[in-house]
Amino acid sequence: MNTENLVWLRNDLRLFDNPAVFKASQSGPIKLVFIITIKQWKKHHVSDASIGLRLDIIKEIATKCGNLGIEFEVLECDWFEQIPELLLDFCLKNKIKQLWFNKETPIDENLRDEKVTDLLHQSNIKVNAEPYDLVVSQPVFNLSDAPFKVFTAYYNKWLNMLQNQHNEVLAEPQKQADQILNDLTLLEKQNFEYRKDL
Repeated sequence: MNTENLVWLRNDLRLFDNPAVFKASQSGPIKLVFIITIKQWKKHHVSDASIGLRLDIIKEIATKCGNLGIEFEVLECDWFEQIPELLLDFCLKNKIKQLWFNKETPIDENLRDEKVTDLLHQSNIKVNAEPYDLVVSQPVFNLSDAPFKVFTAYYNKWLNMLQNQHNEVLAEPQKQADQILNDLTLLEKQNFEYRKDL
């Protein structure tokens, strides 16, 4: 099967109600990728318990994807700055034409995503960054497109935006092929037991 749509999972670790997964699957067969960046996570003070939980969730998602006939790849590098080249290489080898992901709010993550987008665009790979998955996923500004100075005015505008936005629960991807066994070797070699920290 020719899979041209790649979904890059980062912190939004779910198949159900995931905008990037849903929209990519509407464009055709999908493949998912997750990138382990232990040194970067440690620099951001992510605990062993959090890393262990994240990796266990990824194992579950990879298994579920396998049951749906969806390929799930796990890549590894040390730092966010290595991700653009890693993703480009992966996309070129796999003949990916579109990358999908959900935007994230932290600064380093935004910089990483800008670099990924710029590099992939240079190779004619379309990047689809879905809006932040927040209750109201767009900035709340006053009529002058500036931040509010009074909370009540901000809250009223936010509430109005919430009531007028279209919210729907997005389905998880459908089965796209016979069951496959996704390679979890990179996940299995990690040694972060989150249950020991509880």
